[in-house]
Amino acid sequence: MGNVGKVRGLLSRWQETLKDGATILVLRRLLKEYGRTYAPRYAIAFVFMGVVAGCTSLSAWMMKDVVNKIFVDQDRVALFWIPMTISALFVIKGIAAYLQEVSLSRIGNRIVADIQKRMYDHMLKMGVGFYQKYPSSDLITRMTHNAQSARTILHLVAVGLGRDLLTLIGLIAVMVLQDPLLAGICLIGGPIAALVLKKLTERVHKAATRQFTGMSTIVGTMRESAQGIRVVKSFQLEPLLQRRMNQGVEGVERLSNKIATVSALTNPLIETLGGVAVAAAVIYAGWRNLSFGDTPGQFFAFITALLMAADPARRLSKLQLQLTTAAVGVRMMYDLLDTPVAEVDEPNRPNLIVSRGEVRFENVSFAYDPNTPVLCGLNLVAPAGKTTALVGLSGAGKTTVFNLLQRFWTPAEG
Repeated sequence: MGNVGKVRGLLSRWQETLKDGATILVLRRLLKEYGRTYAPRYAIAFVFMGVVAGCTSLSAWMMKDVVNKIFVDQDRVALFWIPMTISALFVIKGIAAYLQEVSLSRIGNRIVADIQKRMYDHMLKMGVGFYQKYPSSDLITRMTHNAQSARTILHLVAVGLGRDLLTLIGLIAVMVLQDPLLAGICLIGGPIAALVLKKLTERVHKAATRQFTGMSTIVGTMRESAQGIRVVKSFQLEPLLQRRMNQGVEGVERLSNKIATVSALTNPLIETLGGVAVAAAVIYAGWRNLSFGDTPGQFFAFITALLMAADPARRLSKLQLQLTTAAVGVRMMYDLLDTPVAEVDEPNRPNLIVSRGEVRFENVSFAYDPNTPVLCGLNLVAPAGKTTALVGLSGAGKTTVFNLLQRFWTPAEG
């Protein structure tokens, strides 16, 4: 039953990741440790993502010639080379997108393998107390899922900065080159969207923190039921545990629905702002055409770039929330890797030479919990060639003596 406290303690540490600045710290450390190592491979992927962004922007730019040269000027030569150019752009874009995805997948798989090896090597160096502190289910989760969280963060950053941000910059450049004033009018919605998204993210943070607290009830109840099933059956505790589990599950369900509801607001927000921007562009372009005779091709190129910018803008708007979610798993990973190694090899330790076989404890003190000593100044001699029996009440320290003898634990003194 005491495992509930362990689980709640772990979950309380995970909640720290949801605080302001925690995601940045986790991201900075992850980039320092793995971003630099795989920088050359990421650079190659960035080149492919730059090609994708460039082809996307050029395809929007070509809309001006499509309308003006083919439909307005009725240029028969343009009817041949413009479609061929557009087809070539999309072929190049498809090849670059494929190479980008393959490159990022291979980098991600390599990072997952490196992290899992590193975590397992670290766990093998830990003492017995480490495995009493962390439940086995938690260690398995960290090995299998936390490495994936690290991969997810690096993938989100690479794709967000390399593909989406470059594509958005390229499309905005097309809009500015077509009509700087109209581009400025349409981009006014950017700061508004950023402010609203900031408020939505804060609400998700609060709900996620409460969700992790609710998870402690579910995990703790499940562990109590599995490990103490004989006690549960003996004292007929099934109804009590059932009510506790139902309350925990329903609470997490409500919070999950709240998070999903708030997160889903990003799409209609971007769509609404995009619709207002398109309407403003139509009004302004129509006025320019009627008053100054501007060509329709310029307007179509602008509108195409504006509409194509919606997808990368939508993905970038969700980036912070996705990073925050993945950072929880990475924080759990670093909690394990930052745990000090208990069994440190002492360079001047003498080799074990067994001559007579006598076992001697001299003034040995030890405590599992610093506030609750188990052994205080123990003096014990087990003579060689004789049988020595340890006799005492349950909890007197017999098992502790044998654990110290096998160096499962390190004594505080003696």
